[in-house]
Amino acid sequence: MSPRPIRVIVVDDHQVVREGTRRILEAAGFEVVAEAATAAEAVTAVAAGSPDVVLADVRLPGMTGIDLTALLKDRHPAIKVLILSSYANPAYARAALKAGAAGYLVKTASDDELVGAVRSASLGTGVLDSGVLSELISETGGDFQMLTGRERDVVELVVAGLPNKGIAARLEVSPRTVDAHLAHLFTKLSVSSRAELVAWAARHGMLGE
Repeated sequence: MSPRPIRVIVVDDHQVVREGTRRILEAAGFEVVAEAATAAEAVTAVAAGSPDVVLADVRLPGMTGIDLTALLKDRHPAIKVLILSSYANPAYARAALKAGAAGYLVKTASDDELVGAVRSASLGTGVLDSGVLSELISETGGDFQMLTGRERDVVELVVAGLPNKGIAARLEVSPRTVDAHLAHLFTKLSVSSRAELVAWAARHGMLGE
């Protein structure tokens, strides 16, 4: 039996964007279960459609995509929200990740980048637009001396996109040990997701080394 396709809801106030995004995702084998033009429509669609991923614009009528993210994560914690924005704005990205978004992608991304981002988000792997990462790297931040050597290893492997099992295999530890390291890192660094951890790493010069 073939696996169930990833279910997606596309939220954008421009119909042409919704339709174009739907075509790209359906061509890649995803199931677009609904479209929404406003945050209110998105809330209703999520309750009815049980998506795996909500792909939402950052600017929506009535409520921002960031506020929508926080609302959806509060009501449906298992759902992954990926912000698709016109703006390579690190402040927006940080706010989105803080609200619980699985990632932040800019609309200039290629079709393949969009498909890969939705797939990664569905798996719980953080996604950040490369331009946003560059901006975050250029910002002033503290150093990462607060991390132990093993904690830094875990952060670097998260940045590389490895899932927990992959990190465990690379470090030759159990997946439960990796889970414990991540839980400690989230508390220690005041982050709440893998994507937000990647953003922290960017701000502290741990990318592009």
